[in-house]
Amino acid sequence: MKLDKRHKLHRATAKDNVRTAPVYYLELRGKPSLVATTGRALAVVPVEPAAGDTYGTIPVEALKEACKGSQRTEASISCNGSIEVQSGKGATVTYERGENYGELTAEAIEAVLPDPFAPEGTVVYLNAKYLVDLASALGSDVLRLEVRNPEEGGRPGPIEVRPAGSEAAGNEASGLLMPCVID
Repeated sequence: MKLDKRHKLHRATAKDNVRTAPVYYLELRGKPSLVATTGRALAVVPVEPAAGDTYGTIPVEALKEACKGSQRTEASISCNGSIEVQSGKGATVTYERGENYGELTAEAIEAVLPDPFAPEGTVVYLNAKYLVDLASALGSDVLRLEVRNPEEGGRPGPIEVRPAGSEAAGNEASGLLMPCVID
């Protein structure tokens, strides 16, 4: 399969003291995709399958090696039984398929994805770096975002950001984040 190197799926995989969850190669809504999850966040990235590829788990190390080894904007991974990638030195590196943590299936993922035919809700574009910086400034990893009344023209106005959860107790900090304008 071919995947865009911009996608850093290893950053969205669950980790504990012993192991890192694999990335899942499966078909979602008719499209071959790689899926990574922490249990709180889910990343779905479409891929271009190659002849002979089979669905299953892919170790995170294989994805990292494939992206590191490729000189192009895309990385290639062979998923025909075992996982094979080209290393940065041109050698083929073979990985065994990882175990499936919790038997993640396409049906389970599709059950939590938004309905593509549902009416569109309010769409807000945010710069993730600004949100991370604001979270740090407010001293909280958990945030409450409140979209105020739309400005003239229907665009969302400033978004009020406050600490939330257990970190909110005694924390009176607040901030504003301006949504990005994308036309």
